[in-house]
Amino acid sequence: MPRTELLVASAQTFEAAAQMLSALRRFGVRGELWRTPPGSAIGRLLMRADRLVYRRVHPGLLPEDPVTGPLLESVASAPVTAVEATDETAVPMLATLAASPEPEQQRLRSLRKVCDGSDPVGLFDKRWEDGLARRVGIPTPAVWQTPADVDRFPVVVKPAHGAGGEGIVPAIDAESLAEHWVDDGTVLIQELVDGRTVNVGGVSRAGSAVVICGYHGTAAKDFGPVDSVQLLDIPKAVEYARRFLAASQYTGAFCFDFIEQDGDFYFLECNARLFGSWIGLQLAGLDVVRAYAHILGLATAPPDATLDFETSFPVKHPSSPDAVSLLRAGLARARAMRRVLGLRGTAWMLIDLVAHIRRTRMPDET
Repeated sequence: MPRTELLVASAQTFEAAAQMLSALRRFGVRGELWRTPPGSAIGRLLMRADRLVYRRVHPGLLPEDPVTGPLLESVASAPVTAVEATDETAVPMLATLAASPEPEQQRLRSLRKVCDGSDPVGLFDKRWEDGLARRVGIPTPAVWQTPADVDRFPVVVKPAHGAGGEGIVPAIDAESLAEHWVDDGTVLIQELVDGRTVNVGGVSRAGSAVVICGYHGTAAKDFGPVDSVQLLDIPKAVEYARRFLAASQYTGAFCFDFIEQDGDFYFLECNARLFGSWIGLQLAGLDVVRAYAHILGLATAPPDATLDFETSFPVKHPSSPDAVSLLRAGLARARAMRRVLGLRGTAWMLIDLVAHIRRTRMPDET
């Protein structure tokens, strides 16, 4: 039987991918990692940890030029079934593949390994996503292309590409908007809708959700990644997510961001890749791992399960200046995830915890 490999490419620590690959080992999945060269003791420690999880580690990914010939050759190779990449690597990779002179069938095969949908490039572009959501009747905040078009405040200026809240800046009036606006075609202006941020996450196959559920995350800062998650029963938001998936014919892990206001849900974006909260959904009973193995052709779809809507599950290392508190909380988190991640994944998390504590105590070391 041909082996199944997951290729991971990221200029930053991609914890969600390392966790998923660790969990997929029981289905026979192996992986390779393309990452930046280690530039410090912490970086070298983390690369040693990566070798616990990945069959091969390539420390040749450069943030200023992430897409290289050898990386694209690996993407196109037969053993690689799927690619998981963070946005700063996926966007230039998709653009390069889309413009490739390779025969169309070969070009599409590589594109769909990185993002499998009706428009792989569009699924990493918030402007394209906003247009699709509008076409299928999902409520969306107002979006403007230039400051001159804006007719209400507050708004946010946000990159058309990106994730984790990076680069998103609020503006309360025309003056602050002008201060943050960059007229280079890489940003958009979006109405800042007042309400609670909620999410819908899961795994989809050819536009149909294999597993899907709403959840709410707590975050240390506005527009940033969440620290812990708790499942939510939000059927209307789930229905909107299903509409988007069907229209995009997407296959892969996904996370939608919505704003809940007055009983409705306003679409912000869809992250068409592995997302940091998936492990929290898994611990709450949503079998994201088996669903991912299913879209790789390695398992049947997971059966319906009883979900835990009461417990909040931590999904990131805690933030605290106290090393002892960090260690205790991190060890508790690793113990809770051991049944999902196995020994290798748990060992990777413990080494990453040590690096996190060191970074917290010595923030100037990278």
